[in-house]
Amino acid sequence: MKMKTLSILALMGAMLAFTACEEPDYPDSIFNPDDPGKPTPIITSVNPPDETYGAIAQKKTVEITGQNFAATVPENLVYFGSALATVLEASPTRLLVEPPANFSDSLRVRIDARGAYLFGDYKNNDGSWHYYTLLSPVTRPGAYTKEHGDVTSLIDLDAEGNLYFVHSDKVDIVTPDGHKSTIGTVRTANAINNMRVGDFGVLYYAFAKNFIRTAIDTATNTMTHSQKRLDQNLKDLDFDNQKAAWIVAEKAIYRAPMDEIDAVKVYANDNINFQKVRYFENALYMIGDLSNADGSKTTNIYKFPTVLDADTLVGEPEILCNWTATQYGSRTITVLEMNADGKMFIGTRTLPLMTFDPVTGIGEVVYPKLLSKYKATRMTFGIDDHIFINTYTSEDPDNATILKVKLFENGAPYHRRG
Repeated sequence: MKMKTLSILALMGAMLAFTACEEPDYPDSIFNPDDPGKPTPIITSVNPPDETYGAIAQKKTVEITGQNFAATVPENLVYFGSALATVLEASPTRLLVEPPANFSDSLRVRIDARGAYLFGDYKNNDGSWHYYTLLSPVTRPGAYTKEHGDVTSLIDLDAEGNLYFVHSDKVDIVTPDGHKSTIGTVRTANAINNMRVGDFGVLYYAFAKNFIRTAIDTATNTMTHSQKRLDQNLKDLDFDNQKAAWIVAEKAIYRAPMDEIDAVKVYANDNINFQKVRYFENALYMIGDLSNADGSKTTNIYKFPTVLDADTLVGEPEILCNWTATQYGSRTITVLEMNADGKMFIGTRTLPLMTFDPVTGIGEVVYPKLLSKYKATRMTFGIDDHIFINTYTSEDPDNATILKVKLFENGAPYHRRG
């Protein structure tokens, strides 16, 4: 038995020695000089040819035409400078891409098609680089700087595009060309509720139970205040197509005719705590907290036609959406705006800007790659296709700023401008 065991061990050792000495059958080189690779991509055109906005999903795309592109999306890599675009569609002669967030004015556009040894480059007819520009849809208009050392609370714009904002008790104005100046003070150093700019720079705002109208003399930087004290804590205001002010409060709605301060209560409901209001096409759109019989509260989006009968709104507000029941229900709505088509824009402390359909209860976050770190406390459309967002919160002062966001769609008519 011992001899048999030794023979087996000797045989195994011989086999191991033989296999260890045998060279593996590897090629001398992975480079095959006889393999030319696939044809180099050729860029014939880029549309838009010189610049566009980056990182805004499919609102703005770039179409690249040419030859020798890979036939499928994963086989094409498109670079704007060092950053990769998102390829949406692909064929051997056409690519549709979403540009990245690489904001610069000297980017080289290049295509890497799988199997080709060389990049396809976007160049001019003389062989020089055709540099591309990616613009950011999110900018800062120069209004807020941390040197203020205090809270920027309210923002709005007038018919000329001048941005008004309140920090502490001061009111500053920033012109479209970036010039900033202090034009006066508001009545209180405490945070006040929404401010709207009326004709000729007249400010309307709410503080506690006071509806305040402030006329500005820009020549002397002085302000003349008038106010009406109401019986509810006021939360928000907007203007209709007759330039009348609509003011929502904890449990009531008030209306003040054009250029008047004497607001009249036109609706009352002890069960609804109204928070936000926007006027659009003969109706008020409002955010309000409904007190339920079991003691709980439900946040709803309301619509209330502005039909009056002897200074009283006719009927009851319609519940468009139970916000609490949506997937966003744990978030508190801090801002509400509407575009020219009646689309809702909502901001919260965790979703700074989103479009929202109250019928389906579905929203879409706007520019998540660029806005996700911010929180929204005030928001207003400009005179074109920009929306302005105040991002100051006491919980996150490091990200406090005023953002100017290009949306490529105009806001709803604002009837106190012009």
